[in-house]
Amino acid sequence: MAKVILFGTGNAGKAAIAAIAGRSDIELAGVRVWDPEKEGVDAGTIAGIDPIGVAATTDEAALLALDADCVLWMGAIPTEPDMGVGGLCEILASGKDLISLIHAPFMHAATCPPELRDPLLAACEAGNSTFHFTGIDPGFIAEAQGLLASSLCSRIDRITTREILDYSGYDSPQMIFDVMQFGAPSVEYVLGFVGAMTPFQAPALHLVADGLGATIENITHDAEVVFADEDLTVAAGTIKKGTVAGMRFWWDAIVDGQPLLRIEHVSRLQPDQGPEWAQGQGYTVTIDGEPPIEVRLTKGFGDRNDVEDAVICAAARAVNAVPAVTAAPSGVASFLTLPLDRGRYEHS
Repeated sequence: MAKVILFGTGNAGKAAIAAIAGRSDIELAGVRVWDPEKEGVDAGTIAGIDPIGVAATTDEAALLALDADCVLWMGAIPTEPDMGVGGLCEILASGKDLISLIHAPFMHAATCPPELRDPLLAACEAGNSTFHFTGIDPGFIAEAQGLLASSLCSRIDRITTREILDYSGYDSPQMIFDVMQFGAPSVEYVLGFVGAMTPFQAPALHLVADGLGATIENITHDAEVVFADEDLTVAAGTIKKGTVAGMRFWWDAIVDGQPLLRIEHVSRLQPDQGPEWAQGQGYTVTIDGEPPIEVRLTKGFGDRNDVEDAVICAAARAVNAVPAVTAAPSGVASFLTLPLDRGRYEHS
């Protein structure tokens, strides 16, 4: 049985606690929190399930001293220029594997800046440990789904992975306003957000290119927006009239002078925004080639919130990766080097 320590109890962390509680092959050994009010609170209580007998703590040193195999990092995105590599190295050097939903710049070692990559690899070697980034997007959609679908094609001209989500019910003001720039006065703010996210998306493009045997020459990005016709109230707050209320943004990987790979997001707060943009909810992979293929992934049905289900999917992807990562050799592991992740049936 693999013993794991969870870092972070936000939406993804709570979903991970619930997922681990339902597993017979993974045990939750500890939970790292930053809010003093969560100190000593049972992890199950934090996750909204029955208590599971594991108390959350702010004492990181005590957690790293535990006999555990793996750390699941689901905390906030570090604001330091080095993405908090020192904290990652401390975990890896302690002998614990690390699976992160946050640290996408580290997922593709060949293109990761040396000042970030080299300390991470040294820590993996010192602790005989493995780092793995996963999630849903970046993660399963941008990497796994596109590459798996490509195996059906005899010729590939272009692969587009697209996320289409309605964020009106997503109750995270930090994500909606501070990160994504809903409510901003112009498209330039959104372009700033997209540019800042390039280090998180580019590694997925490089990973897919590696899988296809292609070399990326350049990565470009762009965005379009629509503005609110009137004040718009959503779960995260109020979008003022005349500010950004819907957006479409994308990254293109240029190969042989042409865009071979695209990661695109269509993010709305109302279903009628950007009628010329891709419609529906969920994720699609479109392959222009021989033959042309489209794969669609829809999460949740009925009254379920699609964004919340995306968070559950990301957390599940990390939890389901634990057996493969703990069995992998030291270093940076990716979708290309690990066996296929899979869910697990548990007899009730």
